[in-house]
Amino acid sequence: MTHATTHPSPYPAAPAPTGAVPPQEAVIFDLDGVVTDTATLHAQAWRRLFAEVLTDPRTGGPGAHAPFDEVSDYRRYVDGRSRQDGVAAFLTARGIDLPAGTPQDPAGAWTVHGLATRKNDLYLDLLTEHDIKAFPGTVDLLDRLRAGGVPVALVTASRNTSALLGAAGLSGAFDVVVDGARAAELGLPGKPDPAMFLTAAAELGVDPARVAVVEDAVAGVQAARGGGFGLVAGVARAGQRAELEAAGAHLVVQDVAQLDLGALRADPWTLVYEGFDPAHEGHREALTTLGNGYLGTRGAAPERAADGVHYPGTYLAGVYNRLVSAVHGRQMEDEHLANAPNWLVLDLGAEGPQPWWSAGGLTVSGERRELDLRRGVLTRTAVLTDPAGRRLRLRQRRLVSMTRPHLAALETTVVPDGWSGTLRVRSGIDAGVVNANVAEYTALADRHLRTTDAEETRPGTLLVEVETVQSQVRIATATRTTVNGATPDADVESDKELHSLVLQVPVTDGQPVTIDKVAAVYTSKDPAIASPRLAALGELAAAPRGFDGLLAGHVAAWERLWDRFGIELTADTQTRLVLNLHVFHLLQTLSTHTAELDAGVPARGLHGEGYRGHVLRPGFCAGSDSRRLRSHGTTEEVQRGVARAGHAVGVGGDR
Repeated sequence: MTHATTHPSPYPAAPAPTGAVPPQEAVIFDLDGVVTDTATLHAQAWRRLFAEVLTDPRTGGPGAHAPFDEVSDYRRYVDGRSRQDGVAAFLTARGIDLPAGTPQDPAGAWTVHGLATRKNDLYLDLLTEHDIKAFPGTVDLLDRLRAGGVPVALVTASRNTSALLGAAGLSGAFDVVVDGARAAELGLPGKPDPAMFLTAAAELGVDPARVAVVEDAVAGVQAARGGGFGLVAGVARAGQRAELEAAGAHLVVQDVAQLDLGALRADPWTLVYEGFDPAHEGHREALTTLGNGYLGTRGAAPERAADGVHYPGTYLAGVYNRLVSAVHGRQMEDEHLANAPNWLVLDLGAEGPQPWWSAGGLTVSGERRELDLRRGVLTRTAVLTDPAGRRLRLRQRRLVSMTRPHLAALETTVVPDGWSGTLRVRSGIDAGVVNANVAEYTALADRHLRTTDAEETRPGTLLVEVETVQSQVRIATATRTTVNGATPDADVESDKELHSLVLQVPVTDGQPVTIDKVAAVYTSKDPAIASPRLAALGELAAAPRGFDGLLAGHVAAWERLWDRFGIELTADTQTRLVLNLHVFHLLQTLSTHTAELDAGVPARGLHGEGYRGHVLRPGFCAGSDSRRLRSHGTTEEVQRGVARAGHAVGVGGDR
């Protein structure tokens, strides 16, 4: 039986999450060059020290040895090491032998320890001349980790840690600090020995295999890899990417702001994200977009609306709309690729008067998303827990059909763990979407759609019709929701522009329940149809009832595409993954389904609203570019290009 109601939800959406929950259980940071902008001061102090040493008659006087280079010698011999180890390493490289001395040697004593003390004096002098600043990207990550309850530690050879953190406004920011002074007390060798990192992990109470390390020094990367840490991220602010990669860094970024700790790179054909980080969610959604050249849907969580972190978006090739905005007292007219109604909406709730998942009624743990590039399928797994402690194992799969361009599908399978009862399901279409994906456009008008109809046309089938307000393109979105292949009883609810079917689904401990949602989308720009409404309902009626019914043909279509456009490259996993990902998104944006459309190639594909979705003149076509790479691009050339685009697997990029 169907009951129609119109009322606002008693449980408003939960606020956007602020805490990061990476797959690692703890994160360890280096200090200089990672947390504080002091690496250049260290390099200057070392240069001054060795200028004194190398011009001293006892080392042969001026010209006897090559001077200290603040870039190459700094990275090779002193960066990340204790002062005395740095002195010894550089002097040995120049063929100079000095006695070790003792830690009590005064500054300037002709011993390794004496010169190390002299270097510290030079460094402290420089500190008085400069303000100490922390890198904003690192501070933001520390804040997100703390908000997510993830412990953090600092491991550094510096013996001035407390003063530096205080000057940078980070006193008390770390749960554990193992610095040069502490290492000396404990008798720990410095980097590249892993002892300091291992001590920090032990004091955090976390297995090193479950810890991420963020380092900018070759010695630090070597130490972390030697200690068996699960993720070692290099920070190449000074352009030392090659050296950090050679030392064993799993990934290298230019700034910590680009670092997505949950981006995994084990398979060149699978883009994987584990955990959650609000700073990178928009980027993840863009890169897990699914499309077929006619429509594209961002990889947003189906239960979430746009909230400043999540941003559902569905874009139709060639569907643009103009709006007039008042900006600084002037009227401006802009044309945008319109965000179409969100067909993905699927929310869950525990039985009884409990908030929906989207309103905080269920908590998420163990979240993992996998984009299968070969098959064009996005899979999400997680464990959901309600306030009573009842657990629900979740698996969601989605596709945007490459054989039937007007169809898309979402499959949600849930398995109760240790309980039986009733699960509430809300399957809807949100017609209240706006264009708000790009911060630079916030001053512009953003509401491109007006709703003309919303109804349940038959049990389990919901239809929403909208029209763009200026270009008057009509869009019909129809969805069919089934549970274990059957059409359930449902209530129809409307909350402003969110139109939903609400189901009460009986569930049994350990028994999977599968909720299939198939969507059909047509517009008034499509040829040879009576109306978008009739076309969408007809396509939906002719579509297979479940996800698996669409999957086989979709996978076969992707197999044909990869057979024609795939690029075989002898390279590392990271390089091949980035290359495959770029080709994948190109094929999703420009396909056989685009050929008959008045659409062109949007500069940002069908992934978001950058450039307002405007079409730029392409310099190549997909087929010819693939052949050109095969016949003319050397492995080294392709790898260099891919390295420059490496942010595409989770280390930066736009939303």
